[in-house]
Order: sequence, then structure tokens, then C-alpha cells
Amino acid sequence: MDAVVLRIDSGGGDVVASDTIADAIRWCQDVKNKPVVVSFGNTSASGGYYVSTHAKAIVAQRRLFSVFLTSLKHLLLTGTVDSSRCSSMD
Repeated sequence: MDAVVLRIDSGGGDVVASDTIADAIRWCQDVKNKPVVVSFGNTSASGGYYVSTHAKAIVAQRRLFSVFLTSLKHLLLTGTVDSSRCSSMD
């Protein structure tokens, strides 16, 4: 296995659940040296966005990608999230 693809189709979620998934993504990348790519489904909200920030790359439809970038604008402006890791499927 060369990488992990995580498909997120979620209306948000619980902080503990989102953090647990984020920890698993970090573990895959840091301990197992397997890059994680997040692919957004039809919906994604707070928890899904948070989880995706820990992935190596993010793939989304343009409409979700726009909402994602708007939601994380402050993280992008501070350099917390590198926008070059994001791409659109459109």
C-alpha cells in the first residue's frame, strides 16, 4: 500500500470523533510513513474540514473546495495550512 485515501461525506461532527480521526491520519503519516489524501464527498462541514487539514493532500469538487477555503481562511492567512496541498476535481 502506497497511500491512504479517506473519503469524507459528513455534515460535521463531534470534536472528540474529529480529533480521533485526525490523530489516526497523523499516525498513518508519521509512524507508518503513508501519505493520507482526503477526498470530500457531497457534503463536508466543521469536523470534516478539521480532519482534512492533517492530510497530505485534499481533493474536492469546486463548490466544496470554495467553502473549505472560506472556512479555513484564517488558517491559510497565518500559514497553518498550506493551500498548495489542495486541488479541485473540476
